[in-house]
Amino acid sequence: MVDWSALTESRISALANTKSNLDGFAITWPNVLWCAEQFWQAQLSADAGRRKETWHHLVMAAGNFKRQGGSQIRLLRAVRPGHVWPNESKRPTSCTVPTLTGDVRVDLGDPVTWRLLTENKRSVRGLGVPTATTLLSALWPGAHVIIDVRDLTATVGLNLDEVVGNRWVRQLQDPVRVRASWGWYEWLQPKVIAKAHNVEPVAVERSLYELDARVKRPAKPEKLTWAQYVKAVDAILLAIP
Repeated sequence: MVDWSALTESRISALANTKSNLDGFAITWPNVLWCAEQFWQAQLSADAGRRKETWHHLVMAAGNFKRQGGSQIRLLRAVRPGHVWPNESKRPTSCTVPTLTGDVRVDLGDPVTWRLLTENKRSVRGLGVPTATTLLSALWPGAHVIIDVRDLTATVGLNLDEVVGNRWVRQLQDPVRVRASWGWYEWLQPKVIAKAHNVEPVAVERSLYELDARVKRPAKPEKLTWAQYVKAVDAILLAIP
């Protein structure tokens, strides 16, 4: 049975760079990063209105990026893929974001502050963990990752020896079912970052997304079990050199 070590650099590249995986992503993600850069520039300004405006644009861009069903709005290819902002590696380790209840401080390495983006429903209304982690990943590329059901499911499947028996996955015959949560994010984030030796974390995320997307699900109401899921993932990875 393959495990986390089977997700090699060559397999990450093969999965992440498929046309179906890159379609839309190559347009929408660079523009999220562009909005993040505008936000950071505004943080240096005394203009409170500009700080609110750039945060608003960043949240909307992240929300568009996470729209379901491939329905992102793609008006322009405003930023070339792979663009690196000059000060990206020198960004502060914290920022202040405006909310409906006042400013909230978000710190690069403090999970308590990450949760403030979603757990107070009056902070950013309608924001879930997947979109909140998209914001974190845009603010601090390389240090944060994006969690969604697909990349989480694939990572759990490749680490079953570690997670079976916990409160989310009790046994191999359980149906495949996970929910993107902050608890899972704190488990997923360091794994993806550590896996990104010679590639960007976003490439690892996209490879996991594609890996899960290739697993064929049975027709409802039958549910795929974790044992069946891992068998399917085995076949997919072993078919990639």
